[in-house]
Amino acid sequence: MPLSLLPSKSYIVNLKIRPGSLLPYLPPPSVRTLVIRNCKNVKRLPRVLPPALKTLVCEGCDSLSELPERLPNALEVLRCVDCPRLSGL
Repeated sequence: MPLSLLPSKSYIVNLKIRPGSLLPYLPPPSVRTLVIRNCKNVKRLPRVLPPALKTLVCEGCDSLSELPERLPNALEVLRCVDCPRLSGL
């Protein structure tokens, strides 16, 4: 279901993005875990990530070349694996 169709009072805690999924919008502010797996065409993440985000995982994202300049203060786990174009933080 597209995020834009969710009721306004919805509370999403975990969000997984897989091949064929789109990452056109900022994930909802309630997201605490964001997993982006095997999305070969994702080049960058949104400039601003949810402030409650505690875990960010990017795996097998061949085109991912940059992360946002500022990561959320709540972030505890950052895992980037098999993202060959990602050069650093």
